[in-house]
Amino acid sequence: GRRLLAVCLELFCPFAWYYIDEARPYAIQLGASLLIVASLRRIAQAGGAGGARYAGPLVWFLGGVLVLCGTSLFGTVWTAGALGVLLILLPARQLMTLLKLHLWSWLAAAIPFVGLAGYYVWTLTVGARGSGSATTTVGSIFFVGYELLGFVGLGPGRLALRSGGLSALHGYWVPVALYALAAAPLIGSALWRGLQLGRRKHLAITLCCCVPPLIILAAGWAVHFRVLGRHLAPFVSVLLLLLT
Repeated sequence: GRRLLAVCLELFCPFAWYYIDEARPYAIQLGASLLIVASLRRIAQAGGAGGARYAGPLVWFLGGVLVLCGTSLFGTVWTAGALGVLLILLPARQLMTLLKLHLWSWLAAAIPFVGLAGYYVWTLTVGARGSGSATTTVGSIFFVGYELLGFVGLGPGRLALRSGGLSALHGYWVPVALYALAAAPLIGSALWRGLQLGRRKHLAITLCCCVPPLIILAAGWAVHFRVLGRHLAPFVSVLLLLLT
């Protein structure tokens, strides 16, 4: 039942539909992040069942983070968060077992990772960066949540909000409010339930998921680059998991 629900949430995700036909990396980032979330969930379910149970999910995890890193420099920030979750899910002894039993998988992933790291360092040294025509503001941060949560599917689009501000919501208040009333309790209760279980692990995983978007938003504010919802595309997989 939960698998079917998760598939339906993804199939009807406005963010995915908006970017799936664009020649930009955001739909790929969403797919890679969904693969990472699914593989981490399988690894968590495997528990202490032995190294063989980790083989498939580990390959999916490494493939997902490799694709995520290959799409943009922002992907490396999300990869750091995913690795943090992996470190939290498994005790040190199981992590060492995972490393020893699947050493070749780690090495095969490390080679392109090193190449991508070198490439991104080079791009920074030659001054490559995002457009500085606009900067991250409180309004743009508001729009990030608006876009990631799918309000664009019911309310005004990006250009209308950019030109008209909150006045662009005139005529859309009812569907937007109804959607907010439906989504907010689900996400809030999912977070509350996870934190109420009395395990520090849930709090640590929540922080690992929230730190990457905070870093990207802070970077956008500091270097005068406007961060939009699409720059946080991997976070949609976390939101879909909470909704599920």
